[in-house]
Formats: sequence, structure tokens, C-alpha cells
Amino acid sequence: MAMLQSLITRILSLIQGLISSSRRTSFTGSPSTKQPESGTKMPSYDDIFKWMMHEEGVRWDPEGAIVSTGLNTTPGDPGGTTNFGFAQKFNPDIDVTKLDYNGAKDRAFNKYWLSSGADKLPWPVNAIIFDTAFNQSESEAHALQFATSWEDMLWARLAQYAAKHPANYEFMKWWLERVLHLRSFILDRGV
Repeated sequence: MAMLQSLITRILSLIQGLISSSRRTSFTGSPSTKQPESGTKMPSYDDIFKWMMHEEGVRWDPEGAIVSTGLNTTPGDPGGTTNFGFAQKFNPDIDVTKLDYNGAKDRAFNKYWLSSGADKLPWPVNAIIFDTAFNQSESEAHALQFATSWEDMLWARLAQYAAKHPANYEFMKWWLERVLHLRSFILDRGV
């Protein structure tokens, strides 16, 4: 019981930080209706994919060469060995350890970008749906489309994560950070 209370306290602390962070951001108009500045180019699939790869642990050197693919086997991760964000358990048709950046990009495009319908959605909804399908599931991504704004989609995504593995503090922390980073990615590019 004490362990559960400690976990709940940590999760609430992380959520409080999330709320504080969102209050410090000033908006002109409603965040769901703010228009990009004139001349602002909306992020492409390539831009969104590169952001996602950074979230998955891919790192580049100053010249743009990949120095880490995010290859890992994290204890407790139901997907097992992961590389470029692709978990072996959910991609049994390939050896994820042999995946390269272009192969991961093509696979993500076909398996998640197109199949989730992100290619037909407006910015930033397309980024949220794509990242959710990639990191969670297509059905969870589809459920987000019932939210009334892109920010509500992010809140709903946090609820999905919490329902999935409520007792795993490390994963909850990573998921909270991912949603915060996605929100920053969106705001930095204009909505």
C-alpha cells in the first residue's frame, strides 16, 4: 500500500509540473485556433519523423551523422528490444537490430503515417495521431480524434498512458516527457 501511495504521489507531482509548465506558456487567442505566422512552413513528414526519432533515442553528431539508433532492451518494456522506436515484439517480420534510419523512416511512413490517416489530417493533429499510432497503437490514436482541440488530444493521450501501465513510474515519466516534448514541438512551429 505504501508503494502505491508513493507511486501516486510521484505521478501527481509530474502532472503538477505539466500543469505549471502549460500555465507559463502565453497564447494569443485560443491555442487550438492560433494561426501560424505568415510564411511559416508547416512541418513535413520528415520533420515530424525526425522529432519522433529523437524521442526514441536517436542522436546525430554536428555533421548530421547518426551516432546512436536508440537500440535498447529496457527491463519491463513489453515490446522487448527496440531500435529506431521499433519494438521487436510488434515487428516480428524484421530483425529490428538491423534496421537503419531510411528503413525505419519508410516503415513508419507505411505502417503508421499512412495507415493512421495522418497524411490527410491538418497540422498539428497529424503529428499527434502519427506519434500516438507509432508509440501506442492505431486504435488509441483513432480515439484521440474525438477530442475538441489538439491540446485536449494531448491530455487524452496522458490518460491513455496512465490507464495502460499505471504502476510503472519510469514509463509514466517517459510518457509525460514525450507528451510535453510533443507540445513544445507543436508550439515552436506554430499552430
